[in-house]
Amino acid sequence: MKKQINVFVEEYGKLVVKEGSTLLQVATEVFKEDAKKYLGARIENEIFPLFKTVQEEQYIKFLTNRDVDGYRIYTKTISAVFIMACKELFPDKDAIIYHFLGPGLYAELDGKHNISFKETQEIEIKMNEIIRMDLPIIRKEYSREEAVKLFTDYGYFDKVRLINTLDREEFSIYNIGTHIDSFHGYLAPTTGYVSEFKLKYYYPGVIILFPSRKNNYNMEKFKDQKKLSKIFKESNTWSNILDMSNIGSLNEKINNNKVEEIIQISEALHEKKIAQIADIIFKDTDITMILIAGPSSSGKTTFSKRLATQMKVNGKRPILISMDDYFVDRDLTPVDKEGKPDYESIDAIDIELFNMDLISL
Repeated sequence: MKKQINVFVEEYGKLVVKEGSTLLQVATEVFKEDAKKYLGARIENEIFPLFKTVQEEQYIKFLTNRDVDGYRIYTKTISAVFIMACKELFPDKDAIIYHFLGPGLYAELDGKHNISFKETQEIEIKMNEIIRMDLPIIRKEYSREEAVKLFTDYGYFDKVRLINTLDREEFSIYNIGTHIDSFHGYLAPTTGYVSEFKLKYYYPGVIILFPSRKNNYNMEKFKDQKKLSKIFKESNTWSNILDMSNIGSLNEKINNNKVEEIIQISEALHEKKIAQIADIIFKDTDITMILIAGPSSSGKTTFSKRLATQMKVNGKRPILISMDDYFVDRDLTPVDKEGKPDYESIDAIDIELFNMDLISL
C-alpha cells in the first residue's frame, strides 16, 4: 500500500495524497469540475506539465490561461488542435501558424491555398469535434532516428530539418490520437482543456481567437491591424524567398556559414525601404516635420540618421533632434513601481525645453 504524503496548493492549503500522485490527480481533487481550467503548475519557480508526479512537501501553484505560463500552454494546445483539424480536412496541406496578430494567432495552409470562409467554418467544426473527444495528449521521448522517421512519414519535413541541426539524441514528441507533433514547451493533458476559442476568417488565412489579456478575455473584441498585417505578410514572403521560414532552415544557414549573406540582404532591403520613404517625403512639400516613435533601444536614432542621409541625397537639409538629448537630470527622473528609473515616462523628458527648441526651428 502506497504511503500518504503532504503537498500544499496555493489558495487551497495542505492536501494529503498518495505517493506517486500526479499534478493532474491533485488538480482534480482540489478543483473538482473546474479542474480543466488548470493547464500546468509552478513548483519552486519551475513550470511543469500536469502528468508530473508530486513530491513530499511541495508547494504547488496551478496555472490558468490568466497566468503567463498557463496562457503559453493554452496557446500551444489550441495550436495543436488547429493543426490536427487541418491535417484531417486537408491531408495534402500543412497548417502553418505564423505569429500573433492582435489577440489571436494568424495561420495559413501552405501550397498557396487560400482558406475560404466555408473552409474556416469547417475547420472550426472539426476543432470542436476534436476538443469534445477529449483526446489524451501524450508526450514521449524518441531517439533521433525514430523522430526523423516519424516526421518524414507524416510529411513534416521542416521538423526533420530542425532535428538534423540540433546537437542532441532525444526529442519530445506529442501523440494526440493518430496525430503527432512537437512543440517547444508543454501542452495540456487532453484536447478538452481548450474549449474556449473561435476562428475568424482573415484572408488568405484565419485567426485563432481565445480568451487572453490582449482581448480582456472577450473573444468578440478584435481590432483589425491592417498595417501590421501587411508588414507580417511581407516578412513571411521574404522568409520564403530566403528559405528562412522555419528554425531548421535558419540553423542550416548558420551551420553552412551563410548568415553573413542573409544579413547583407536584410541590410540592403532596409536601406532600400528608407530610400523609398525619403523619396515620398521629398515629393510632398507639405511635410515639414518627421516624428519617429518606438520604445527604448528600438533603433530610432540609427533609423533617423540613415533617413537623414537619404534625404540629403534628395537635396534636403534635415535637422536631427534626438529625445536622448532632452532627458531630465538623473535625480529628477521618475521611478516605476519597482523603484527603478522610468525612462519611458513622459516626465523623464524636459518637455518645456523641447517645445522651445521646436518653436525656434
